[in-house]
Amino acid sequence: MKPIQCVGQVEAWLNALADCMCSSLRSLLQDAVVIMEEKTKDAWIWDFPAQVTLTGSQIAWNAEVTSAFQRLEEGYENAMKDLHRKQVRFVL
Repeated sequence: MKPIQCVGQVEAWLNALADCMCSSLRSLLQDAVVIMEEKTKDAWIWDFPAQVTLTGSQIAWNAEVTSAFQRLEEGYENAMKDLHRKQVRFVL
């Protein structure tokens, strides 16, 4: 990322700053999602900004729930119970 020069029209450099921030967060989120499974949740949370860990956690939760519903449709009756146990284990 190139540095943002805060000179000239305020609207122009503020827009450039906002674009740079979005780009940085997008890149960090991609990295966070990729390495999420490689680390413990506690270690992973401390490696990234709060916005990234919250969004990454929501992405992972959505993927796990979708997978549980697919397994439920395939006939595995305990899919949701298993997911619940896994989610509770991480909270405690």
